[in-house]
Amino acid sequence: MDAPIPVLGILPFRDVSPGGDLGWVAAALEARIEEALYSVEGLTLRSRQSISSRGNLPADSLAAVLDVDFFMQGQVEGARDAVSVLLQLIEGETSTIVGSGSVRVPSDDPIGLADS
Repeated sequence: MDAPIPVLGILPFRDVSPGGDLGWVAAALEARIEEALYSVEGLTLRSRQSISSRGNLPADSLAAVLDVDFFMQGQVEGARDAVSVLLQLIEGETSTIVGSGSVRVPSDDPIGLADS
């Protein structure tokens, strides 16, 4: 018997920089990651649109409504000399963070985040 194919939903990435001026970086990274994940064999992806159309439901409620096993969420933060991105993998049913990672690039190259 084949193992069930996991279902991943991408939550909107947030700009948590002090000036709130990196929303465009958050949106671009979210879109780029979603695009890359669509090509991963053995993974079903719920679109950002299907998730954002559900309003502000908590992750566990979204998981039940959309039949999602895991969510990915991200946040972008800028400082004077660098831009950082934190990504978290969250178990949908319990909202438990099961993995995370971060990337930091010089603030004069925020597009470099997409290549990291």
